[in-house]
Amino acid sequence: MLATLNVGPTLDEKFQTYRYLRTPEEPVKRDSPRRVFWLILWGAMGALVGAGVALARRPRS
Repeated sequence: MLATLNVGPTLDEKFQTYRYLRTPEEPVKRDSPRRVFWLILWGAMGALVGAGVALARRPRS
């Protein structure tokens, strides 16, 4: 029983490891859009939602 527990892992002959050709480096330019663009976009969305809420809550005559 103890002899079967100490067998250990078996190595696969066809197993391939990954190899990097270059060292990873930080990108020079950000890939995502600029922060100012998102501020303007969400500011406009907030203004539209605010105007919609104001129009929905105004008293009807």
